[in-house]
Amino acid sequence: MPLVYGCPSHSTPGSTSTAYATITGSNTVLGDGKCVSLREITDGTSNTVMVVEACELNIPWMKPQDIDAATVQGVGDPNGASSKHIGGTHVLLADGSVRFVSNNINPKNYQALITRNGGEQISDF
Repeated sequence: MPLVYGCPSHSTPGSTSTAYATITGSNTVLGDGKCVSLREITDGTSNTVMVVEACELNIPWMKPQDIDAATVQGVGDPNGASSKHIGGTHVLLADGSVRFVSNNINPKNYQALITRNGGEQISDF
């Protein structure tokens, strides 16, 4: 597995599990089975999550496995965004930036961050 698909805090040499997964589903950037233009990300690209650390899922790096937005519980969920970092996990936003999100984020705010067009503006996460 190329090192870029592993998190230095999670992956061990020779590991074949990626530490990252995309969030897919209705109203997500990478869901609905179609391409989404930047114009369609009306919540703002800096307020919309595309990829999360998902260390607990142990996804083989070549397996096409995503996280269904409908099943997202919050940060620190072993079936979703999870990491080996203390206190939270990293997420990739639609603007290309990476942010550290606390395990203590309000689940409703996190749910708002994974949709692209819900009209929410989450400024502190």
